[in-house]
Amino acid sequence: MNLVVEQESFKKKSISGHEIELSHGFVKINHISFWEDNPRIYSLLDLEREDETIDADLIYQKLRKTKDFDKLLNQVKEDGSIYEPIWIGKHPSSKDYIVYEGNTRLAVAKLLRDNGDSRFSMIEVNKFPDDTPLKYIKKFVGDSHLKGKNKWNSYEKYGWMYREIISYQKQTRESISSSITQVAKDYSETRSQIQKCYDLVNFMEDNKLSSAVRRESIYYWEEIIKSGAIKKVRKDFDKDALISLSSADLKYKS
Repeated sequence: MNLVVEQESFKKKSISGHEIELSHGFVKINHISFWEDNPRIYSLLDLEREDETIDADLIYQKLRKTKDFDKLLNQVKEDGSIYEPIWIGKHPSSKDYIVYEGNTRLAVAKLLRDNGDSRFSMIEVNKFPDDTPLKYIKKFVGDSHLKGKNKWNSYEKYGWMYREIISYQKQTRESISSSITQVAKDYSETRSQIQKCYDLVNFMEDNKLSSAVRRESIYYWEEIIKSGAIKKVRKDFDKDALISLSSADLKYKS
C-alpha cells in the first residue's frame, strides 16, 4: 500500500553518519500500525508472542493500561492537539507502515477518534524513506530514549540492548562477545554497560523469571548480577534459593 502524506514537506536528518531525507506531513491513523517490539510494552506481550496471537487491538489495549497513556491523554484533552509528530517507516517484511516512535500518541489519537473527535483521524508524522534499513530506524529509536527527554527505565533499556545483541549475533553469526562490542559501539555506550545488559537479561532468561517479577524487582536482579559476594554464593549453594522469591518478597528498592 502506498501511504498518502498530506501537506508533505521534506527535511534531511543524519543517522549513524548516513543522511536521510524525511517526509513530514499528516497521515490517516488507520493507515499506520503499532510496533509490537516497542520496549514500553514488549514484556507485556510475552505470552501472546509465544502463542503468536499478537494483533493491533491487543497492542492498543496494552498501551491504554500504561501510566504514560493516561498522562498523555489528559494533556491532549487539555491542549486539543498532539504537539509532537510520530515517526513511521515501512517494515521490510510486512510492508506495513509502522510507528517506530510515538505508539502512545497513536493510541491516544485512536481513542479520541473512536470517541467521535474527528480532529484525530489524522496525525502528524515524520516518515522515513521506504528503503531505510531497519537498523538505522532502530538506532534512531534507541538514541531517542537512551539520551532524549523521554528515557527508557532500566528494565526497558536492558531488554532493548539484549535484543540488539541477539539480533546482531544472529545476522552476522559472530560471537556474543563480538556482538556486545559492536552494540556498544553502535550506541556509544561503554562495553561494560552493554555487557551488564546482556548478563542481567540472560540470567533472567536462563531462570525463566516471569515478566512481572523481572520488571517489578529489577533492582534486586541487578544486585544478584553485580555483587561479587552473591556470585560466589550462587556458585557454592543452590542458586534456586536466590530466584524462588516472589516479587512481593523482595525488599530491595531503588
